[in-house]
Amino acid sequence: MGEPVLDKQPDRPLSSMPMSSPAHTWIDRPEQLAPLAEQLERAAWLALDTEANSMFVYRERVCLVQLNAEGRLYVVDPLALAGADGPDGALDPLKPVLEDRSRIKYLHGGDYDVGILKRDFGIELAGVWDSQQAALFLGWERTGYAAIIERVCGVGLEKAYTGYDWGIRPLAADALAYALDDVVYLPQACERMRELVTEADLGEEVEIANRSVEAATWTGGYDPAAIWRMPGVRSLSAQAIGVLCAVHDWRDAVAEQVDRPAGQLVNSRVLVALANAMPDNVRELKRHGLRSSLAATHGEQLLEVI
Repeated sequence: MGEPVLDKQPDRPLSSMPMSSPAHTWIDRPEQLAPLAEQLERAAWLALDTEANSMFVYRERVCLVQLNAEGRLYVVDPLALAGADGPDGALDPLKPVLEDRSRIKYLHGGDYDVGILKRDFGIELAGVWDSQQAALFLGWERTGYAAIIERVCGVGLEKAYTGYDWGIRPLAADALAYALDDVVYLPQACERMRELVTEADLGEEVEIANRSVEAATWTGGYDPAAIWRMPGVRSLSAQAIGVLCAVHDWRDAVAEQVDRPAGQLVNSRVLVALANAMPDNVRELKRHGLRSSLAATHGEQLLEVI
């Protein structure tokens, strides 16, 4: 059987590849996944990262999966691959290789990646080696990805796209380069850090930490108990706490309806202020911090809740 053929240029999301992006293969069609899985199976190690759009929607989605398979770069577009019923099953051809413990998976701060891949695709990453866990055990003060890459590889990474909306298409050229950087330098850093871990006799400790990363689950979503972490909640009366519970529920329902992050719709300080003041008209809602646009569309509903 001949070498699997994977398109070297993305068809729809990006019409032309920017010079700033390293050579890679864009995966956005179901028929590309089986050949990709074969390529991944040939690699002794993989580096993996994900990008989601949690700052822009009510329930975030995995928008990109970046892979480095022993030097070959791939960008998987789960948004294009998802069916009408959602992402479940969209990456099934990759599941066996990603769950194969014999093949090391380099991650950085991988709890989120592991958890969201489990939630959306039922993929349980195995063979994880997390550079942030290693940095913590090595006693490094700065354990962020950019800091590690600068320390180990001598490369300063672009930070301008940390708040980018990865759900938009087409992606900005520099944003794609930024996303690829997350797996371009990670293997080199991890290989050097593995040496340092061995020299420091920390192998067992780091291995236990890596297994804890593999066990991570998605921790997002609506949490009724979050009211107790809001600033000022301890000073509220019992009646006001009851109102706070109600407006907290209301905020989540509206956020889901308009597909916005709940905290961006109404921040927690405003919720506490509303619960404490218990306003009885739209003007008072706005005086205590509710945005005019939201007061106009949902103010009367909120007054009923209060």
